[in-house]
Amino acid sequence: NQDSLRFTAPLATYSLTDYLIKAYKVPQILVADASIIPDSGKVIVEKNAVMRTLNNSRVIANTTTKYHTMLNTSINVLGRKKYTGNGDYEYLDQSKVKHLIRLTSIGVDTSLQTFAVGEIPDTSNFTISPTISYKGKVRILASKQNLYFAGYANVGHHCEEIAAQNWFSFSSDIDPRGVNIPVNNPVNETGEKLYAGIYFASDSVNIYPAFLSQKRKSSDAEIISAQGYLAFDQNSKEYKVSGTAPIADEKEGDKKEKKEKGEASPVGNNSLILDDKKCVVKGEGS
Repeated sequence: NQDSLRFTAPLATYSLTDYLIKAYKVPQILVADASIIPDSGKVIVEKNAVMRTLNNSRVIANTTTKYHTMLNTSINVLGRKKYTGNGDYEYLDQSKVKHLIRLTSIGVDTSLQTFAVGEIPDTSNFTISPTISYKGKVRILASKQNLYFAGYANVGHHCEEIAAQNWFSFSSDIDPRGVNIPVNNPVNETGEKLYAGIYFASDSVNIYPAFLSQKRKSSDAEIISAQGYLAFDQNSKEYKVSGTAPIADEKEGDKKEKKEKGEASPVGNNSLILDDKKCVVKGEGS
């Protein structure tokens, strides 16, 4: 049942009283695509080859890319190709600030690839970029360097007099080195549609902007709107929503996967820019 699970230990003892094997100085246990590093190198195997939970261990996945290291893990090794557990993950955001993400489940999928899932509450003050907060689910795949986020983001702009701040939905892999958040028919937490555009008020002669916020009235006519990706320019202090693909050298395999998930790069040349210093919104396109 354990598929010939094995590990090396320079020192071990076996008790005829309680039938325990105690192994010391174990450098790692290789399971599926991961390296599991026991705390202090100690491993205890009970009767019927049941390995005790490896508390305060570390998991490096995978052993080839070593993209991800999970900390403070509690791991149950079930065989050479299977393990389960939970732990923490240290996420480095765009500003090089470390955030500790709680992983509620760590395991191996049907392709023998390590995965982990967690939940980021709004009380954690988690930021994807210096001015954009996030709450929701997160998923790690050992073969992919970037984490997959599926939840809500909030733009921390200073222009609420012209555009109210809202938590808006999105799901995508996010590269912390250059954060581009997909904006494609976003909704708020109650399912109400949010907009990025400039609109003509149906009950007056006023023109007003919506920047990931609601329209004043559903009947208000659109002058220009944008979808695609949200990015923040630290130098100009501008938020921009445009259809420009965020990564020019995106691999074909990643493009295909996003398309299958409904996350393909939106088509459109329009852009909407919020100047966070002047609190001015402008649209470009047709």
